[in-house]
Amino acid sequence: MRLRNCTLLLSVMLLILSCSDDDSPTDNTTPLEVNLAAMIGVTGEFAESGRGVVAALALATEDINRDLGTQITIQAIANHDTQGQPDSVEPILTRLQQEGVSVVIGTMSSAELTAGKPFADANNMTLISPSSNAPSLSVGGDNIFRLIPDISFQSEATTAMMADDNLQAVITINREDVWGNGFAALIHEKFEAAGGQRVADFSYAAGTQDFASLTAALTASVKNAVDQFGADNVGVFLAAFNEAESLLTLAAQSSVLSSVRWYSTASLAQNPTIVTNQQVADFAAQVGLVSPSFGLDDNARNVWLPVQQRLETELGFTPDVFAMVAYDIVWIIANAFIAAGSDDAQAFRAALPDAAAAYTGITGNTRLNEAGDRSTGNFNFWAVREAGGNFEWQRAGSYNSDTKVLTRE
Repeated sequence: MRLRNCTLLLSVMLLILSCSDDDSPTDNTTPLEVNLAAMIGVTGEFAESGRGVVAALALATEDINRDLGTQITIQAIANHDTQGQPDSVEPILTRLQQEGVSVVIGTMSSAELTAGKPFADANNMTLISPSSNAPSLSVGGDNIFRLIPDISFQSEATTAMMADDNLQAVITINREDVWGNGFAALIHEKFEAAGGQRVADFSYAAGTQDFASLTAALTASVKNAVDQFGADNVGVFLAAFNEAESLLTLAAQSSVLSSVRWYSTASLAQNPTIVTNQQVADFAAQVGLVSPSFGLDDNARNVWLPVQQRLETELGFTPDVFAMVAYDIVWIIANAFIAAGSDDAQAFRAALPDAAAAYTGITGNTRLNEAGDRSTGNFNFWAVREAGGNFEWQRAGSYNSDTKVLTRE
């Protein structure tokens, strides 16, 4: 009798286990399918940087589908070229919304992102930028997320370099948009707070190609500053995109502008147009032009270098750091959708901050602040230097935003 009871109990247990295996969620659950889109300028002002970002999105999609394919499948990310034009953004978003796309990677510039923000907020769409950093977009509770810190970090790094150079006077030049105006304002604020003097500031309309009159006015202003402070104590700060090549070509013809130090932004750091134009490269090396960009951790080189090398093979050039940030963005999106458990736009957006905080990718930890921007950032300084008869971008230093320490190389 006891044996029969044991046999019956064993049969029941096997039946339960068998049913449990057949009804396993793992067996019956299909991967979540996600349709994303990108709005990255691959022609126009951000062409080189944009090409790197688009290549990185494709690479990340491939890696995610390989490694997380049992949980999520990301469709090939179609890019919609904004050509760097803010006016193109809302029409693109309108089409994407009609197609049912709720998460869009982009844009590159803050001016473009500013143009798209009202539509995204009003239509339950999420925009995630790999490169926008204007402080005016640091707004909590909206549908905009940015995976680099706002420019308060970068301007702090730049003014630390200026202080280390014993700069006493600065003249700023910026493109007339939300990014350029914000950058110049922060340089003024931080430089003056450190005891420096703002001598003059110039701005120009986006799309400008003829810089003759601006260069003439700049030359007169720099000459006055040099007469007052000495050439070693005067600097020019430039916030520009690819149009910088035209401006610097004219500046290179001025002995006055060639006598002082020049500083720029991440938009020029490692920009190939600066080193392939012989006249501009020679000028940049002569004036010690330095540009800070969001820095990758040297101690994690074994993590990010393989991705960079794969992108170099695809592109034929070394992409800037925004491509690496874009690679991480796709992973964060995938993790947020997995955490949300569906492709619901609001559930995704609610899960995004925790997914970013929990993720450490090729660009380091991606924790966001209350405004939806990356919460920390260290910077590498890049300078144009001659090497073997050619000019190239070389790392000239770094700035740790946590310790406030500037290190030169």
